[in-house]
Amino acid sequence: MTSLVNDAAQVGAVFKAFTAIAAAPEFDPYVSLVAGLLYNSTSRAWLMSTSAVYTQPVLHPAAFAELVGVPAVSSSSSLMSVAALANENPTPPL
Repeated sequence: MTSLVNDAAQVGAVFKAFTAIAAAPEFDPYVSLVAGLLYNSTSRAWLMSTSAVYTQPVLHPAAFAELVGVPAVSSSSSLMSVAALANENPTPPL
């Protein structure tokens, strides 16, 4: 799984990378993308959070090359089992 956080100024580049993945001539059934917008009230800045999951044991799949090439505030990649990914901790009470 690759987790990325991009500055809002990079949203166009992130969407361009998403489009390239979705419109690839060779459909890759192992790709999953989830994105969300986050607002940091301390810095008063919008960020885009992306989880790019490849459901085969490949740390840096070629399908994500353009996406990980977009300048990011933070980025991490790791291999994990689907069971570990699905085992979410409960949300603590607010």
